[in-house]
Amino acid sequence: MTEQQCPWCGGRDFVEAKHLPYQNVAAKSAVVGLTGRASLCYTVCRDCGTVVRTYVDDLSKVRRWR
Repeated sequence: MTEQQCPWCGGRDFVEAKHLPYQNVAAKSAVVGLTGRASLCYTVCRDCGTVVRTYVDDLSKVRRWR
């Protein structure tokens, strides 16, 4: 993996973060969104707080969405 640089401040110090429980993402077609939920994770610049990447932690759940 290449060294990442923050597009906002140019920083190179990052931390991984994730949403707390019940703040998940689900398919738009989900009626209640209780099944097939995937947690959102972030790569955050420690110098300025900019979120430089947002992704789901379990891609297999996303692949089942229809």
